[in-house]
Amino acid sequence: MNALIFDWDNTLVDTIPVIKRSLIDTLNEFQHTGEKDKIISSVGFNHSMREGFPVLFGDDWEKARDYFYYSYDKNKNLITKMTGFDELVNYLQNIDIPLAINSNKQQDLLKDEINQFGINNLFDIVVGSGSCENDKPAPDGVNKICNYWNIKPSLDIYYIGDSEVDYKTAKNSGISNILISDKQDINVSCKNLIELVNYLKNI
Repeated sequence: MNALIFDWDNTLVDTIPVIKRSLIDTLNEFQHTGEKDKIISSVGFNHSMREGFPVLFGDDWEKARDYFYYSYDKNKNLITKMTGFDELVNYLQNIDIPLAINSNKQQDLLKDEINQFGINNLFDIVVGSGSCENDKPAPDGVNKICNYWNIKPSLDIYYIGDSEVDYKTAKNSGISNILISDKQDINVSCKNLIELVNYLKNI
């Protein structure tokens, strides 16, 4: 294990409540028709905003983006730590390998949230949406991180995330993947961050 790259949303912190609330507010504000639950599940968590919002809102997508961020900021108190967050942070503070975050969340917002939880000094580099030409699952973010570390992507680097997008990102980048989820219908490595710590100790 030479390095670790983490997803952010719903891997380290639970942002599902705030994303749902902000998407519903935005869909209502722009009088979007359609089943909101299906829209949230298909667009809200499987695409970056710059990919998903033009599909939903057409020419108004940038205005919708701004309104989403307005609602998100009002409701950011809904963001909470995932189970085992503190245990993982303690573990990471005591290992000597490169650490990074790669997310499809907008770069400035991502950095603000990392700072909100007091772990901004834990990671060497943070790569969010808009930092590269292409967002996940393209390998651009991982490549940028590896270039920063001056190492080549390899199976000794682990990408830790909660979704199929994260799995595809690791595969497209030529690095290993650890999937964290409490869902029963997918093949997972760990159910939560406490299990992740034990998993990492045995790599």
